Amino acid sequence: MFKSITIKRKPLLGHLGTLSLMLATMTAITACAEPQPSAANVESLSDLRWRYRLILIAAPEGAARQLKAMQENQAKLDERNVVWIVIDEHSAQSNLLLPLNLPVVAEVKALLGKSKVILIGKDGGVKARAEELNLEELFQLIDSMPMRQREMTLTSD
Repeated sequence: MFKSITIKRKPLLGHLGTLSLMLATMTAITACAEPQPSAANVESLSDLRWRYRLILIAAPEGAARQLKAMQENQAKLDERNVVWIVIDEHSAQSNLLLPLNLPVVAEVKALLGKSKVILIGKDGGVKARAEELNLEELFQLIDSMPMRQREMTLTSD
């Protein structure tokens, strides 16, 4: 009495649906990643706390050498979540996406005082002061910090 009927089903998503799902997932993952730092949302250095380490550099004799060093090592700095700010007598430059506002520049100058280089940890504490910029020493110091150790463990998994 009953006829046997065979129904062929097409995949629910198909190739286009699978691609759309993959793109949506990648977008969601990217949205959860740490955003590129922007000076637009930085009213104070404390706005960067818990997200970035800071390297503050005073260059009263000119910033060309320090800027070159920072730019040449930007990938290593990014890997360590470092925002850097170089201040000379005429300007303040940074790896933030927009120019720094005057209150932030004043805060950096006050922190630097007579120091040439300051490393500030993600917790907002001063970790090192130096008279000369030595990125390899700063990288070693950062990599020895417990928070950085955890970050390296998470990225190696």
